Amino acid sequence: MKVVRVITLAVCLLAGAGAANAEIVQVSDTLNYTDNGPVHGFYFWEPTTVVDHTPFHRHAWEDWGWMHDVSALVPDGATGISSATLNVLAWGVNDSVGEVDIISANGTQLGTLTSISSEPVPPVPPEMYTVPGQPYGALTDWSITSFALPSNVLQALFLNGDLNVFMNIDATLNGDRVTIRSSTLKVNYLTGTPVPEPATLGLLGLGALALLKRRHA
Repeated sequence: MKVVRVITLAVCLLAGAGAANAEIVQVSDTLNYTDNGPVHGFYFWEPTTVVDHTPFHRHAWEDWGWMHDVSALVPDGATGISSATLNVLAWGVNDSVGEVDIISANGTQLGTLTSISSEPVPPVPPEMYTVPGQPYGALTDWSITSFALPSNVLQALFLNGDLNVFMNIDATLNGDRVTIRSSTLKVNYLTGTPVPEPATLGLLGLGALALLKRRHA
């Protein structure tokens, strides 16, 4: 019994030491109309423009994409990425009546935009809606869709430091349009000493047992 208690204590101490040294550092990158240009596209909605007009309110034949670059934000000592989310703030998503706007990242489909916001929508200053012709209800028709990035996308993001996002607007050709206000990438980097895996802890426990047996011999 004494041997088992000693081994258990040793394994717990090692696991605790690893957990104490491992940290998660979150970085965030947001793109909006101030980033419009050749790299990110020209179609993030600009304030004081009519939200349901071209060039921002786009049709099925006007698909476009943008790129998040977090290479300069990677924390020192990063050993990997534990998780990351992409939040797309859009206007006029009518998924309840069949609109399908597909979001992909680095060639992997993440899902579709929804009209029910998964996160609190940032307020829009009233002066942004003083433009003649602004549609009724524009203040309330924004929604955020949050996508958790899968492991293969996380690996590419860690290696390259960028995320190429593409939107297939109205994929079912239902006659729908959508306006994008912003895109936010949040990345949780792992730094410090990684927590030992269970298999590693098992080996450490066997080593402790061998040492105890030698000591008793």
